[in-house]
Amino acid sequence: MIKATLLKTTGEKIAIDLPENGTELKLSQALDFELKCFDLFEWLKVNVDNFSQKKGEYLIRLVDCLNVVYGDIVDFFDLKGDYINDIDNEKINQHFETLKGDYNKDEAFDSLMGIFNILYMVIRTTKPELRELDHFVYKGKEFVFPKILKDRLFNDPMFPSPSVKQSIETLNVMSWLEDIKNSKDEKITEQVKTDNIYHKYLTELSVLLIEKGKKLPTEEAEFNMFIREQRVFFEDIDFQTALDVEFWFENYYDSLRKDRENYYYFNSNEKNTPKNGDELTALNRAKAVNDDIFKKIGYKSIINRLLELGAFRGRDKTDIESVNNAPMTDAVKLISIENSQ
Repeated sequence: MIKATLLKTTGEKIAIDLPENGTELKLSQALDFELKCFDLFEWLKVNVDNFSQKKGEYLIRLVDCLNVVYGDIVDFFDLKGDYINDIDNEKINQHFETLKGDYNKDEAFDSLMGIFNILYMVIRTTKPELRELDHFVYKGKEFVFPKILKDRLFNDPMFPSPSVKQSIETLNVMSWLEDIKNSKDEKITEQVKTDNIYHKYLTELSVLLIEKGKKLPTEEAEFNMFIREQRVFFEDIDFQTALDVEFWFENYYDSLRKDRENYYYFNSNEKNTPKNGDELTALNRAKAVNDDIFKKIGYKSIINRLLELGAFRGRDKTDIESVNNAPMTDAVKLISIENSQ
């Protein structure tokens, strides 16, 4: 953290911590800050030609961004004049130039724009990473973090398989968010999208970060209760960890897609394309039924497919438990083989 000291109009000093990386900023703060920045930059586009007459309004909007992180700590309008009133064109130009590249930590002591720049650049430069350590502690609890293994020969990342249940729930929430982002519904504002992105991250964390020594519940009512509780538990998670968990699963699923043995899981069996009209009609009817099922239950249709195949029977007490707790990697290969017949 960068330690910054701000001066109030009374001369009183206020100490604030400025993050230096994504682990020092909450996920919720990063998302809300980005949303406020979106509003700020949209306003700037409209007012760029007469900005010199609207510097005051710009600073008010900039403070709205800062309040996302520091609103409970400091009243920015009660600071010494240097931070707000005595802002010349040189400082403003420096502010905009900084947004294009690297930030200067010393700027945090110059003005509100300097504080803004640091937050903006930390969020902008935080990139997801694949972790090799599976140890993660949060709020005093130890979790098994989705990690990678390195291929000693080619140094390529290898992904230990999550369970079918973990994968399906993650794929469903990813698909659900994509539908919201692509929706043309005018009621789905940027605020609504941000709220749902946050919900999606919390769901992924709840599903993929399992406390050491415990298992993800598979019975539906118990699972839903567990997820609701875990979403609340992970509300203070840091920005970096949320990005890393999302990035891990995206790379894991992409690795399945690149595996040639999984071709017929991701693609239809081209060898068995119908040759006549009746076969084509039947195939289209079957696809329509499958599409309808997918719209209703999403990737959970995979569970039904595995149950029909009798896959993983005997691994757990019941067939559905056996499927839910089975490795997703094995399930994908099994379905691909079956689809290739």
